[in-house]
Amino acid sequence: MNDNGYELETFKRRVGKTPLLRAKNLEAELGIGEIYMKLEGTNPTGHKSDRIAHHIIRDAMKSSKNTVTLGTTGYLASSLGHLAPYAHLKCVFFVPRVTKRVSKHLLSSPDISIIETGGSYEQAIEESKKQAREHGWYDANPGLENSLMGMTAYSPMAREIIEALDGPPSSVSLAVGAGTLLAGLHLGFRQLWSAEEIDSIPRFYGASIDGRNAIIASFHDGERILRPVGDVADGAGDRFFALENLNGLNAQYALDALHDSRGRGYGISGNDLIAFAATIQKHEKVNIEVESSASLGAFARAHDESRIEHDGKHVIVLATGRTDLLIQALSKEGFADHYPLLISLMDKWLKQFSDPYEEIQEALENAFDKGFVIGAFQGTQLIGICVVSKMELDTFFPTYHLSYIAADERFSGRGIATHLLDKAIELSKGNLSLHVEPENKRAIRLYKKMGLDIQYYRMKYRKEP
Repeated sequence: MNDNGYELETFKRRVGKTPLLRAKNLEAELGIGEIYMKLEGTNPTGHKSDRIAHHIIRDAMKSSKNTVTLGTTGYLASSLGHLAPYAHLKCVFFVPRVTKRVSKHLLSSPDISIIETGGSYEQAIEESKKQAREHGWYDANPGLENSLMGMTAYSPMAREIIEALDGPPSSVSLAVGAGTLLAGLHLGFRQLWSAEEIDSIPRFYGASIDGRNAIIASFHDGERILRPVGDVADGAGDRFFALENLNGLNAQYALDALHDSRGRGYGISGNDLIAFAATIQKHEKVNIEVESSASLGAFARAHDESRIEHDGKHVIVLATGRTDLLIQALSKEGFADHYPLLISLMDKWLKQFSDPYEEIQEALENAFDKGFVIGAFQGTQLIGICVVSKMELDTFFPTYHLSYIAADERFSGRGIATHLLDKAIELSKGNLSLHVEPENKRAIRLYKKMGLDIQYYRMKYRKEP
């Protein structure tokens, strides 16, 4: 596989599998049993749109197109712009105006053109569609075919949720823009229900900027068939463009999802969205773009209407949610004098899967000298560690071996193990093996999700006492 192919596969591997953060402070404030935040900001470019970008690039390559075009508020453009060069594709993005969401690297890339259209998000889409027809470009804009592709891309999130919670949640709350995430998540849960893997489908609570989203407005008016909002004099502004959807844009599936799940749709004011974003930052130390807070707005409105089961499990999807988690390789010079502390922490975090002191020390020394020692930090506090040793026999086994991976359970739900393993795969270029106890089912699920496969069984003789 050439470097470009490797980058595409690496991006694909890193997409999804985003962590569920237990929102304990919100639980205490609202008196709710369990609230989890799905942190989609931990995707490669920091947004849920990464889940669909790889599908679009793949389809464009299959279609033998050399240019991808899209009317966008910035998020999907960042995802596509990151991937397109590796697929030898050019991009032409039409935006209502250049916003802060259009990454700086896109503005300077010779293969990416960004054209300001003025007007609304939907006008940008129409201009992009027009240019696609005239120039034969790949049209990545919302439409029936692309909506189905998006639903397919987002549906696996349902399985991620039920595996993390050992079953379906009582509710899922999310921000609603084009409606593809809502429709895709509902499709995922409906498929799991049809396969008899779950017994119930969560209620969906969606929210958007008040008065500017046809899905929410149609639901509020009791409509079963989506009806456009029509012309609205003032735009929602840069901060809320991602929530606008005046004409619906093939969003009937999203409206169906609200009705089918016996959920609700809510319109939220801009000031309230800003307040909800501040609440998330203050209570859970999660960073988001303001429009993503519509998901908490939906949950809060449903709670105010006594629709939330207090003893249930509830998921709030944050399209840009992320924590201040730093993952970096550690130098021997910086930690050589701290072996006892590192070993003590690893022994504590590994619990029943720990090893004798001498074995952990030997693995650390090997990793610092020949492999990698990777740390996870919350601020300046070390909260996770990954030890990757170099194998002496590199003709049969992979060059590197993941000796230990462990994290402080007080910070569970932040995706620490996923980020550490992702960094280990990156540094070893995938030339990596590991051992795992058969009863450690949670770890096995993580390793499989990250692209590791079982190649053989290692048998160990157990002498009878």
